[in-house]
Amino acid sequence: MERIIVFFAAVAPALLFLAYAVAKTRSNWNSEALSNAFLLGAVGALAILLVEIGLGHLIAHGSLAPLSNAAATAFLVAAVPEETIKFVILVGVAEKHVDVRRGQDIVALAVAVSPGFATLENLFYVATPADWQAIAASRAVTAVPGHGINGLTMGALLTIARLRPGKARFWIASALLLPVILHAAYDFPLLALKVAPAPWVLPLWFFILLFSAVLALTLCNRTLRLAAEADRASGRDVRPLTHAMPLVVGGCAILPMSLPLGVLAVHLEEIQNAWWGVGLSLLPAALGIDLIWAGVRRRRPIDRGQPDGPAYIQSAPPQQ
Repeated sequence: MERIIVFFAAVAPALLFLAYAVAKTRSNWNSEALSNAFLLGAVGALAILLVEIGLGHLIAHGSLAPLSNAAATAFLVAAVPEETIKFVILVGVAEKHVDVRRGQDIVALAVAVSPGFATLENLFYVATPADWQAIAASRAVTAVPGHGINGLTMGALLTIARLRPGKARFWIASALLLPVILHAAYDFPLLALKVAPAPWVLPLWFFILLFSAVLALTLCNRTLRLAAEADRASGRDVRPLTHAMPLVVGGCAILPMSLPLGVLAVHLEEIQNAWWGVGLSLLPAALGIDLIWAGVRRRRPIDRGQPDGPAYIQSAPPQQ
């Protein structure tokens, strides 16, 4: 029974974030592309493990100062390998699946890869320690949302690249570089807290978390609207846009989770600090408000004008 609980604790947070992305992008849980992206994300976490161990070993045996060591670990060991493998999976495999017909699907796939990656990471962390409950709880409110935010950012920027082929190289590069920067910035205060505790560390982490969440949600919302216009103009997506109630209900269901998560963070043995409670209660609140707002916007008529979309979207025949 305990093994089942451990597995659920590792998988549930990632699936919840994926459910948010599916609702936002009007995707389908039955999509083979979505499930493949999730599984490929988990495979990516396994594939990059030896690389991270090797890089971590090199940095640990260097002569860096504690804060420099934390910065190098955040950037070189965590951010660059992890976001690169997720980007390669998204662009090289997941996006090319036959089920990927709409521009909106790219955001859903990017988020699916990230929770898949986070799920396998969680299983590694919670499978053996005796205090797996605390580890599972701390990762549920830190690592999983962090991966999800980076997935939203990567998916939004890659979608822009597909919608703006004239500047595709810039946006594709941004789809890799910006998640790497956000990932490293998110990890650095957490690593610095372990080696050089200082009063500025957690406020910095809170600011980075807030900035990353606002940036990801803003990019995602603007990009999805452009992608929806392109999908409808091309005939790739003819489903009605007025099914707002599931989003509103989902948002209202997520909002009450913010306070318990904040209280949980403050009472975790390893991270007792009010900044954790404030920061981690912010994420479900932001996601809940975003879903409610998306539901309200979904009832507004979409612009039927011809978008400046990519050739594969513009040339698609209307669905019967």
